[in-house]
Amino acid sequence: MPIIRSDSLALHVTSADQQAALTDTLALYRRLVRDLMTVAYTHWLQGTRWSR
Repeated sequence: MPIIRSDSLALHVTSADQQAALTDTLALYRRLVRDLMTVAYTHWLQGTRWSR
């Protein structure tokens, strides 16, 4: 599956309010994904034979 980068999407906004909402949504999405990946990597080895 190819990775889709949010900054390469051609999203057409027609107002300043839509642009602000889109900017806020993308910032929140990126922060949540980064936090989720931090948790996943932190606990990656738990439950495997390599964890202590």
